[in-house]
Amino acid sequence: MRAVIVVDRWMASRESGLFSRLEIGLVDEGYRVVHAVPVAALGGEQGGVYSSVAGYVDTGLAFTLPRRVGVLVETLDALATQHGDKCGVSVVHGFGARAWPVAVELARQTGAALVLEVDRASLIADAARLAAGQAGKDAETRATPYFVCAAEPLRAMLQSRVPGARSSLARWGVHVPPARRARGEVRAVALFVERGDSRAAAAALDALAKVAADEPTLMVFAHVQDDRNGPFWKAARRLNLLDRLSLSPDMESRREPALQMDALLLPDASGTVHSIALDAMAAGMAVLAAPDEAVEYIRGGQTARVVLRADARDWEEAVRDSVLDAPRWGVLGATSREYVREKHPVSGQIRAVLAAYADAVRLHAEDADRRTRPPAAATLR
Repeated sequence: MRAVIVVDRWMASRESGLFSRLEIGLVDEGYRVVHAVPVAALGGEQGGVYSSVAGYVDTGLAFTLPRRVGVLVETLDALATQHGDKCGVSVVHGFGARAWPVAVELARQTGAALVLEVDRASLIADAARLAAGQAGKDAETRATPYFVCAAEPLRAMLQSRVPGARSSLARWGVHVPPARRARGEVRAVALFVERGDSRAAAAALDALAKVAADEPTLMVFAHVQDDRNGPFWKAARRLNLLDRLSLSPDMESRREPALQMDALLLPDASGTVHSIALDAMAAGMAVLAAPDEAVEYIRGGQTARVVLRADARDWEEAVRDSVLDAPRWGVLGATSREYVREKHPVSGQIRAVLAAYADAVRLHAEDADRRTRPPAAATLR
């Protein structure tokens, strides 16, 4: 069985650990895996221990997509020849909004089953458009998508928006370290911001400035997801927080330093699953987050301190209670580690993805059989 995992630039740069774990699991179960990434995101390493790497062009006008994907198919054929692999592609698995069109076209050109990862609420609308497109004139040449949802609320949202959609749940898995990091003398927090100009981010920053006024060791390391650093820096300057603040643009791709801190603050409820949040919980960090109905791992009192309002006073209280208070910090970190160990093991994700692939391949074969089956003979009169 051959599987091609197609990722976009956003996912390639932020979730490399997730893909490594997934590909190791697939290879252990007999899959031959190709990791397809945009050419612009390719690093110096052109191949992995557990997968082959193929580049594709992710920019261009819509009508050029078939040709661009055709070049990727040629690359896949060359890799198969190089490795003596005579079987075709069985599954195409797309990760990331910009990878979905490439995955759809690749599945069409290779005749493979199509699996699409739903890891954020914003993809539900894309899934609905794909489902509606199945009734189009070229529906016979395209695979019906099978959606793998990274959280149960996302699957419920998908089923509500697209009744009858083929889907299953595969919670993302992370490894839980054998021991929790000891609490040091210096307080340090990682602030993960989705939008640099969001009201919630400003409230969290304001709260940290108030805490820093009487906590001389507090350091803040911030990541701004949308790269809109201007408003964020302006707010930090107004709050006289610049001497305590450092920007970490690669916090997700190089997350080990962030995972050595006391807490991870998630002020923006974006409906997106981030494995760095799971890694923080697994490490025993205190996670402080805005409520997010699409992300099931944000559980008040068990995995996170949920800050109900985008208000500086509420965020300040949460930081003082769950970060500065050592006993409460210890309890929250311990319960979050156990939750991740139980609900988000790597083995669980691998089993769920393998089951999804088997289901998608079976349904795809049934669809192909129906399309090629000759019409029933007319009844003789």
